[in-house]
Amino acid sequence: MDAEVSRDEQEAADRRRAVRAGLSAVVMWVGIEFGIRTAGGVAIGLTFLAVTGWGEPPPGHIGALSFGLLAPALLVLWVAFHRRIRRDRIGLPELGYRFTWTAGLIGIASGVSLLGVLWLTAAIDTRIFGPNIEFLNIVAATPMLGILALFVANGLLAPIVEELAWRGYIQGRLALGWGPRAALLATVLFFAVKHMIVDVSLSRSVTLVVASLALGVIRDRWGTFASTLAHFAMNFTATTAAVFEALTR
Repeated sequence: MDAEVSRDEQEAADRRRAVRAGLSAVVMWVGIEFGIRTAGGVAIGLTFLAVTGWGEPPPGHIGALSFGLLAPALLVLWVAFHRRIRRDRIGLPELGYRFTWTAGLIGIASGVSLLGVLWLTAAIDTRIFGPNIEFLNIVAATPMLGILALFVANGLLAPIVEELAWRGYIQGRLALGWGPRAALLATVLFFAVKHMIVDVSLSRSVTLVVASLALGVIRDRWGTFASTLAHFAMNFTATTAAVFEALTR
């Protein structure tokens, strides 16, 4: 009897540790990304202001600054989560990675299929919040080097790093303590709110929630490799569409 009680207590303690690890990882992500992108942007902007005396930086500088800081933030986050994964001695299977042809094909097909759904959610967001004219103006004024940084960061690095951290580590840790369904819903909420705060993307609320939910379901059913490819298909296409719309307006 004592052995069973001890085992139950140990399992309960392991679940609590897993939940704490997942929640602290959410805080770590927000702190690092917010610190690098927002604080870094403010610091550089104030330097521009002090040196040039601009009343307001041109939109092109804002875009280049924002897009240029995203890639370093993601690289720092990649290193931070790898350190945490090594510290916790978590292997790729525990992070949900299944490197199979089936997972790859399902991931790509899911991402492509979701484009129609996200087109609908984008229309809903526009109906609720209005068109995001400010973002399109910034993209249109951004130099080509800044546009390239946007493609590299949002189209390539973000799917890889965000899936490792959010669906692989955070959703996986929370699932150990709360179960897969509660972990999925919590990750959807945290992921969407993170984008709304750090990216100032309240105008994409519906799209963010639906996309996060879809990626979480794909991760649960077919693994993190599949959700990464689905995320890549969605992000790269959405980035291309936004740049095309901005440059052809």
